[in-house]
Amino acid sequence: MTSICAVLLIPKIGLLVLISRLTKMGGGDNIVVVIKDESILIKGFDHESEVSPHAQEEYDVWPGMYEGVPTELLEVLNDEAFEIEEVTFCIWRLDNEATWSQGAVEFNNDEDDGSSWLLSAITTTPSAFIEYVESYHDGDFNQLTPEKIHDVFATQM
Repeated sequence: MTSICAVLLIPKIGLLVLISRLTKMGGGDNIVVVIKDESILIKGFDHESEVSPHAQEEYDVWPGMYEGVPTELLEVLNDEAFEIEEVTFCIWRLDNEATWSQGAVEFNNDEDDGSSWLLSAITTTPSAFIEYVESYHDGDFNQLTPEKIHDVFATQM
């Protein structure tokens, strides 16, 4: 498995985007983490999932996937670099909420959206997450501090 990671920090609008592409035999699985101010959105794509747009009779995002996503987070994904249609799960948490949300996605046949294995790459402590990013990805991650990670995930720890 090879990994490519990019971290984009745009301080003027309080936006931090972590893009992690996990490639196994050319599959193109990926996770995009958008942190804007104290809100966060995680979009994942498991190329083998039955939920993948490629697995549908007609190529399309699974119904309800982006339903209810706050505009300020969803608009970030409209950039073609984030491949908004390459999605098998999407969750978000706003700065004033203690729980994660997701769209009105319904699985009729116990379809696997890939979130269980893709999200396992995200560790439980800020320092562990930074260690994971630094050990698996090339790049300068000086803007990614334990304090910033802790602030975003504080209610989950």
